[in-house]
Amino acid sequence: MRILLATEWGSTTSGLLSLGGGVVTHVAELASHLSRMGHEVSVLAGKGDYLRSRGFRVIGLPGPEDPMTNLNLSPFLRRKISDLLKEEEPDVVHGHHIFSRIPTNAVISASRLGMRSLLTTHTSLELGLEIVARFAGIVPWVRRALGASRPVIAVSSSSERLVREICPDAEVVRIPNAVDARRFRPMDPEGAKEALGLNGKVILFVGRVTKGKGPGILLAAAKRIPEGRVVIVGRGHYLPTLRSMVRILGMEGRVSFAGHVSDEALPYYYAASDVVVVPSLRPESAPSVVLEAMASGRPVIASATGGMAEIVEDGRTGILVPAGDVGALSSALETVLGDPDLATSLGKEGRRTVLKKYSWDVVIPKLLELYGVA
Repeated sequence: MRILLATEWGSTTSGLLSLGGGVVTHVAELASHLSRMGHEVSVLAGKGDYLRSRGFRVIGLPGPEDPMTNLNLSPFLRRKISDLLKEEEPDVVHGHHIFSRIPTNAVISASRLGMRSLLTTHTSLELGLEIVARFAGIVPWVRRALGASRPVIAVSSSSERLVREICPDAEVVRIPNAVDARRFRPMDPEGAKEALGLNGKVILFVGRVTKGKGPGILLAAAKRIPEGRVVIVGRGHYLPTLRSMVRILGMEGRVSFAGHVSDEALPYYYAASDVVVVPSLRPESAPSVVLEAMASGRPVIASATGGMAEIVEDGRTGILVPAGDVGALSSALETVLGDPDLATSLGKEGRRTVLKKYSWDVVIPKLLELYGVA
């Protein structure tokens, strides 16, 4: 089957708002698994540096870009995409992210041409409504794209509610994001710590380093845990502020900034952690870091916002805390780091949940059924 995936972003860090990270990672993993199954996969994207580095065929769409979001602003985008679809003749077009121009144009054009078209929304209800409130003019276009998708794929109940708010008549199917449970798997923690030069109780943060991701809240909470060593994996515009916070809080020597790490190295950081914290201040639909940590068998502490409260079952597969609550996060850290049996239980149950619901082995067949593969 000839499959065309469409994403606005082809790099894991895109624009000053760094919107593309999770979506690009998801598209790359989806393309990888579909290719291994023998499907002919191409990716329609703006800048495709990361996707190309993974060996995928990327069809680039050059054009002027918004510096904040990297959205392609070309006035000829619709015509370019329509011409490309006529030339490529894919069996299915699968767009990712309803608030971006390349995927929505691709889905609308594919529908016009009689091609099977699907659109996945990766945005939570709360964040999506915030976007709609700020940019009300985009609603008719988004509604049109949702109507052209047969069906719309929502990665969580939060994102499904968003679709129904914008386009009540849309056909919606809920299929969660997935994680490679072979790549992210339980490994020897002490061996991983030794390989990475880490020691002590490792509190891990993975993601774009922005204020909204909550790394500042994590530092404030971890300051109260003397034995805890915070490791920040990722990059972003909030890094200088975070480094200043480390100095102000007197946490020099207790916080490590790993920056961007390779795909090969990332599983070792999870393995080396004693707890993975996802302290997002803003609602997220289904962040990949939660699934990667659970697949790795590590205990997770996450903000009870958006789709995270659907993935993490409080007290069984992780611990949920109110977003922005330093005291609650600090208490959760003390609980997990002070109770090895609890930490082990959370990690094991998280891994079981991933294998049952969120591995690509479970998710891919559901997508292929929508693609029309018997």
